[in-house]
Amino acid sequence: MNDLKEYGNLTNIILDLIRKRPSMYLRDAKISTLNTFLLGYQMAENMNSLKTDAFFGENGFTNWFMKLKGIELLNSIETPFLEECDNNEQKALELYFEYVEKYRAGKNKLNEIND
Repeated sequence: MNDLKEYGNLTNIILDLIRKRPSMYLRDAKISTLNTFLLGYQMAENMNSLKTDAFFGENGFTNWFMKLKGIELLNSIETPFLEECDNNEQKALELYFEYVEKYRAGKNKLNEIND
């Protein structure tokens, strides 16, 4: 299993695959299903001592998103996306990936938050 370390940024590869064909990787193409998938992936990564990237780390996507939106406490990553999309799970999934793209592009500086 440690052979996965050589793939480098594995989480981004997986997210790209899911974005292209969500129904192929998720039971339903919904943000709540993605959340469950990513929690399982993160647990497997931790259990196998894989440090493929920092997507889940202290400077990872969730913390970046919380700072971006001014959220102090977040029980589930899906909640703010669902709120922004009037509880439409499919639109919230699309919105999640839009924010992932902003995160990847490095738009995590305070002066770029509203771009």
